[in-house]
Amino acid sequence: MRVTWHAAGPPLRDDHQRLAEQIWAKKPDHIFNGELLVHHKTDVSDPVIELSGYFTEYRFYYAQKQSGHSFGLTPLAVSGLIICEDHLMLARRASHMTSYPGMLELVPSGGLDRACALENGTVDFRQKLREEFAEETRQPANAILSVEPFALIHDLADPALDIACRLTLSIGREQLVESLAQSEEYDDPVAVPLADLQNWLTNNEDELIPTSRAILTGIGYAP
Repeated sequence: MRVTWHAAGPPLRDDHQRLAEQIWAKKPDHIFNGELLVHHKTDVSDPVIELSGYFTEYRFYYAQKQSGHSFGLTPLAVSGLIICEDHLMLARRASHMTSYPGMLELVPSGGLDRACALENGTVDFRQKLREEFAEETRQPANAILSVEPFALIHDLADPALDIACRLTLSIGREQLVESLAQSEEYDDPVAVPLADLQNWLTNNEDELIPTSRAILTGIGYAP
């Protein structure tokens, strides 16, 4: 998997810009503007998948979500899959999150921002996952021993393209659960034994965000 960025994307329509200004003026105080990478095109040259995108302001994506009008913006993001001591790690998104508040997801995850962009035109999505892990768990980023991309998930309900990656850690399950319990982004860490995973997913499938459900289905865990 390879991700690249270029300097500019198509201009936003004038009516979309006006709508974004109106919606942004009424946003909650805890939401901040920034830049995020949105999808431009996908090139497949077996065995390499290359995603390319451009950066746009978060306020435009926020306005797209709040208004229900498509601005043509599909953010590129990363999602981690952690299996630690034969347990699958998930957490419940905090109530103040703008996407899927209160729902369960695989951890860590996050959108690709300007800090991921390298001067050679590539995007370091592996480093982004390490940073998200450190931010969400308050554990050092080097606790991640490896990041291996294995799937590309398109969330149509809340438009996004997620690069799913398996993470191997140097810390244990109890330490990870304790760290996630202190996260500002999550309210409830969950460690599900693999031996009981099929049953747990059957009972909790509706609580999973679509991206996490698709990842688990794709690797044969979800029913």
